[in-house]
Amino acid sequence: MTDWLDVDDAASYLKVPTSYIRRLVLERRVRFHKLGKYLRFTGEDLDAVVRIRVVEPVPDVVFPLSRPRPEASRESPKPRSRMPARHGKSRRSRVTTEN
Repeated sequence: MTDWLDVDDAASYLKVPTSYIRRLVLERRVRFHKLGKYLRFTGEDLDAVVRIRVVEPVPDVVFPLSRPRPEASRESPKPRSRMPARHGKSRRSRVTTEN
């Protein structure tokens, strides 16, 4: 005989919040049975969710703590002006001629 779990029992079975179980149902990422308005799960269905999401370690790969910088970026950067760049002619460079 199958032991049926409701949403609260399924959440405690996986040790996750009930909102996570409801999101799995909404996204159809877990197998569930609907009895009217009630959702029911089996332990095997929940175990399948966990088995699908297993992340295996990558053997013999060394990940550096930081990436080496390219040679061009090792130079000190140019100081930036604090004034915004002006586009077009400035007001002082305009000369008005009166007739």
